[in-house]
Amino acid sequence: MGFRHLYCPDTEDGHQELPVFAWFDALGNEARLHRFGIGMEGGSNMFPPQAVVEGTLMTSSKNHGFDWEALSTGLMVDVGGGIGSQSLTVAKAHPNISFVIQDRKSVVDEAIKVS
Repeated sequence: MGFRHLYCPDTEDGHQELPVFAWFDALGNEARLHRFGIGMEGGSNMFPPQAVVEGTLMTSSKNHGFDWEALSTGLMVDVGGGIGSQSLTVAKAHPNISFVIQDRKSVVDEAIKVS
């Protein structure tokens, strides 16, 4: 992933590199993490919820997505899946597929609160 490390000028020595989400979770970066979350939510709101199942984009009716019907059963691991909104949409349409949402502890804790 090209977004792995971020230069952190706010650290004590000014030259420490942290994985980007460790930086977002650091004390003092709460507003930045919140703003990032708003951006992620805004991006997902650009498409109708069923787009992940149907593979359609707002600008095209052509199917561009994954062929979920091709999986008779299986396990899908959604790495960085947040609170699981996208996976839940697919799981409702395809109950034969099991899902695991993998994310940071703080995100999983939030997902448990809203589920």
